[in-house]
Amino acid sequence: MDKSIETEIIDFLKEAIEDYNPQEHKVTVLSQPGNQRIEVHYHTVYHNDYLQILEFLQTAKIAPLLAKISFSSEDEGINGTQYWDLKGLLEGDGKFENLELFALPMNGSDNHNRIIVTLDDSYDENGGLGLLIDKCPQLQSLSAPSAPNEAFFARAEHGLKILHVQSGYAHQDFISHLSQSTCFAALASLTFRDYVETYMSDYKKLCTPYAAYERLMEASTLPALKEIVLYDTVLDATQKTLLLELAKLHGRSLEFRNL
Repeated sequence: MDKSIETEIIDFLKEAIEDYNPQEHKVTVLSQPGNQRIEVHYHTVYHNDYLQILEFLQTAKIAPLLAKISFSSEDEGINGTQYWDLKGLLEGDGKFENLELFALPMNGSDNHNRIIVTLDDSYDENGGLGLLIDKCPQLQSLSAPSAPNEAFFARAEHGLKILHVQSGYAHQDFISHLSQSTCFAALASLTFRDYVETYMSDYKKLCTPYAAYERLMEASTLPALKEIVLYDTVLDATQKTLLLELAKLHGRSLEFRNL
């Protein structure tokens, strides 16, 4: 190719984004040693401009080259929410046949805007993450700031090994669905952050119940799952102790943390 992929992306963004500023749209492209795969990281100040780069990455020319995609952004949003809409990435017919890592920005302890995954500009995850891994047969690691719905588990076996999930605006029974799933036998490491919309008067009722975590510790359909980290649960000390004992009984490590 006459131009590097990084240059092509930047040229594309210059045309697609009004008032393009390179300080607000930082693209890094790395070549993986020994093969023709590339890693793309994109950082944006105004998060909604990521829609333009998704359009580029899903093209037939670029998608097969991608080994890793990661995004980050400043703490910007609309009405307190930072949307990451996957529609532009999912519209094409091609697969990301060599993609091993896909990482969206995650919520920290001091976010002013809740970061979420959407599909077609919905507050709900709306099945977008399930459609994403449909297109990524080799995906090993996924980081998402919203929990996927049941469509994420409606598949034949997938080789996903590392899963970082935050609940976003709804946990969608993620832990229950995962504990009963048969499609992620290779999953070795799970990090999960529960629902944390603490301004809601009844927010604890919307958090993951103890019974769901109990089923996860016992899940026989997740034979490779050895590392579990749970953030911001509303479990009491007794429940945490019981889960720690149950995890150990089933050969799993379990940690409780707070952001």
